[in-house]
Amino acid sequence: MRAAPLVLLILLASCSVSQPVAKASPSPPAIVTSQTFVPGPPRPSIWVRAANGHLEAMSWSGGGPVDIGTGPAIDRGFEFIQSPDGSRLLAPGRVVTPAGDLVGVVPAGKIGWTWADDSRHLCADYNPNRTPGNDSQQPATIFEVLPGSTPGSIASAGYEAAQNSATVLACSFGKGTVTAVENCVIVACEVWTFDLASHAQLYHGTASGPAAASRDGAVFAIGTEVRAARDGSPISQMSGAPVGFGFDGVLAAIGSRVVDVRSGRVVWTAPGGAAVTSLLGEPFGSRVAVALGSPGEIWVVGPDGSSSRIAQGVRPLF
Repeated sequence: MRAAPLVLLILLASCSVSQPVAKASPSPPAIVTSQTFVPGPPRPSIWVRAANGHLEAMSWSGGGPVDIGTGPAIDRGFEFIQSPDGSRLLAPGRVVTPAGDLVGVVPAGKIGWTWADDSRHLCADYNPNRTPGNDSQQPATIFEVLPGSTPGSIASAGYEAAQNSATVLACSFGKGTVTAVENCVIVACEVWTFDLASHAQLYHGTASGPAAASRDGAVFAIGTEVRAARDGSPISQMSGAPVGFGFDGVLAAIGSRVVDVRSGRVVWTAPGGAAVTSLLGEPFGSRVAVALGSPGEIWVVGPDGSSSRIAQGVRPLF
C-alpha cells in the first residue's frame, strides 16, 4: 500500500527531466540606414538667383542660404517673381512651388500680375480681349485670380493704348481693397481704390509721378505724396519718390535710404550710398529686404535701424 506514493514521485521526476529547455533566440541585429538631411526653404523665404544660376532661399533672420539647384524651368528667359512669403513663384502663365510643382495657370501675354498680400491670389488690370498690334485706346478691367481658376472681374479702371497701360499696385485680401493706376507713358497719372467684395469705388484721383504701394493695401504714393489707399487722405510728403514700401507701409526706400513713412526719419543708409533697386516687405511685419544692384547685395532692415547683409553677388526674385 505504501508503494503508490513512491511510484508517483518517480513518474513526476522522469517527466520533469524529459522536458526540453527552450534556448533564448538572439535579437536580430539593428538595421542602420544612412540618410542625408536636406533642409527645405525657410518660411517665410527671401528668394534670390545666385551667381551659379541656382535658386537660393534665406530666412528673414539671415539663416541659410538653402540651395535648391536650378529650380523650375524658366519660360522664355523671364525670371520668377516670389510671393510675399516665398511659398510660390510666378512665371508667365503659371504659378509653381519652388520645388517645381504646378499650383495653377494664369492668363499670360503682356499682363503684369501682382501678388496679393495672402501669397495665394494675384491681381491685374488689363483688357482680356485686346487685339495684338491694336494700339488704340481700350478700356482695362481689374481682375483677381486664384491660380488654376477663372479670373473674376472687380471693376473697370484705366485703359491700354500705344504708350499707356493700367497696373495694380496692391491687392489686399486682409483689408479687402485693390489699388490700381493708369500709367501715362512712364509715370502714373490716375489712381483708383475699389472694395474687393462689393466692387464699390472707394477713391479716385489724378497725380503725376512714379507709383508704389504697401502690400497690405494701407498706403500708396504717386511721386512724393503718400496717401491712405482706402480714402486717399494725405499721410506725408516724402523727400523723393519711393522705390517701394514695406508690407505694412511703415518703411519705404528712397534712393539709398530706408525711411519711416510718416515721420520721414532716415532709419538706414546703404553702404557707399548704393541705390536701392527693389524691395520686399516682411509678410505681416515691418522689416524690409532691400536689394542693392543686380547682381548685388540683399540687406534686411528693421524700423529701429537694425540691419544685416544676408546675401551678396545675387539677383533678387522680388
